[in-house]
Amino acid sequence: MYPKIIRKLIFLWKNPRIIVIKDEEIIKVVSHLLKRYFTVGILKEKIPDMFNIIKNKILIFNQKNEDFSFLFKNSRQPVLVIKEIENNEEFIKLIKDLPDRAYLVLNFDNPEVRNLKKETVSNILTFGFYEGADIRATDINSGNEMVNFKLNYEGGFIPVWLKASSEMEEKETIYSTLIVASIGTIVGLNLVEISQSLKS
Repeated sequence: MYPKIIRKLIFLWKNPRIIVIKDEEIIKVVSHLLKRYFTVGILKEKIPDMFNIIKNKILIFNQKNEDFSFLFKNSRQPVLVIKEIENNEEFIKLIKDLPDRAYLVLNFDNPEVRNLKKETVSNILTFGFYEGADIRATDINSGNEMVNFKLNYEGGFIPVWLKASSEMEEKETIYSTLIVASIGTIVGLNLVEISQSLKS
């Protein structure tokens, strides 16, 4: 392992985007989308090694890193996703470290999560089922272990069809899709590109 100072210098040189999500299943879906357009590293260790920093345009973390303050301040575009309060306490503490160019992606349907926007100077993007969410699921229909809905963003929408075998799985599947769409729009993808990833 190279000294931390060397890794930090390489991080400054490569200036990757970083995405922080504490949900391995959502990370799988997010990385599936992003890998169509970027080189992506999923960091299971707390400190990104030199290979990951050099190779990838985007680094995805699923656990707290002692250097997040440094990473947030020096990343091209840090993104922090908060879906719920429970089990995300350590990530919520990171909100204060987000710079104004960062994005905080919040579950609009959860009032506690939605109110976290008051604690940051960063950009806010919300997702959910309720009116007022930036990226919203509407016109939901389900049956035969499938769910379809409209994914709405900035006046446009795409139809989405996904597998879901139960009401609970349906809800979580839609939330995962909304988070994927949120991150996709942040990195510059349009609804068509996002839709193509969801179909594949």
